[in-house]
Amino acid sequence: MSLRQDLFVLASVVFVAVGCATSATAQISMGSPAAGGLVGLALQQRVWKELGLEDDSAELDGIRKLSNVIAQEIPATLQKLHDEKQHRLDSDEIHGVVRQIQAKYDPQLRKLLTPAQYARLQQIHWQVHGNRALLDAELVKALSITPEQAQQIRKLNEEIHRKQLELQDKILNGEATIDALSKEFPVYAARRNKEINQILSKSQQTKLAEVLGKPFDFSGGTRDGKGPPPPQKSQPKSSPKRE
Repeated sequence: MSLRQDLFVLASVVFVAVGCATSATAQISMGSPAAGGLVGLALQQRVWKELGLEDDSAELDGIRKLSNVIAQEIPATLQKLHDEKQHRLDSDEIHGVVRQIQAKYDPQLRKLLTPAQYARLQQIHWQVHGNRALLDAELVKALSITPEQAQQIRKLNEEIHRKQLELQDKILNGEATIDALSKEFPVYAARRNKEINQILSKSQQTKLAEVLGKPFDFSGGTRDGKGPPPPQKSQPKSSPKRE
C-alpha cells in the first residue's frame, strides 16, 4: 500500500473513530470536520451557527483558510516523515502528527473569535471527545482531578486507545473492514464511560457537567438525516468587539 493510500484509508478510520467513540449526543459523521481539531469542528455548520457566525462572515472565511492550510500541511509533513523513516507510518505516528499540526493553529483560531465564542467552541470540543478530554489541563484544574485519578484515567485511555489502534492497523493491513470500527468503537466508549464514572466522585461529575456547558446535539443533519438544524436567531455579520 502506497503512502497516499495509507493516508486516505487512515483518514477514513480516524473520522469513523471520532464519530463512534463519543457520547450519544455528539454524533459526528464519517469524514466530518469535527475530526479535524478545533478548526475542523468550527466548520461544522451547526457549530458555527451556535457560535453566532454567518456563512459569509470574515471570521468564518478566516477559519476556512486555516483549514485549507492544515489540510495541505498534514500530508506534506507525513510524506516528509515517511521519507525520513523509510517505512510506512503506523496509526500512532500519524495521529501524533495530525494532533500536533491542528493544535499549532489554535492560537490563530482564537484571534478570529471572541473569548465567548472560543470558550463555547472548547466546550463543544470537550463534549465531542467525551471522557477522553478529562486529562486536558483546564478540565484537570476545574475538576480538581488528583494525580491518582489522572493516572487511572490515563491508564484506561491508553488501554482502550491501544485496542482501537490495533483495530485501525488491521484495517490498514486489510485484515478487517471499516464496518468493524462502527461496531467495536461504541463498545469501547461504553466501557470507558462506565469506568470513568467509577473514578470520578459525584461532585466531580456534577462539576464536569457545569464546565461542559449546555449539551450540544449533533443529530439532525450531520449523520442521521433528520433534516436541517433548528432555526437560529439572526446574528450580525460582524462579531462583538474582541477583548
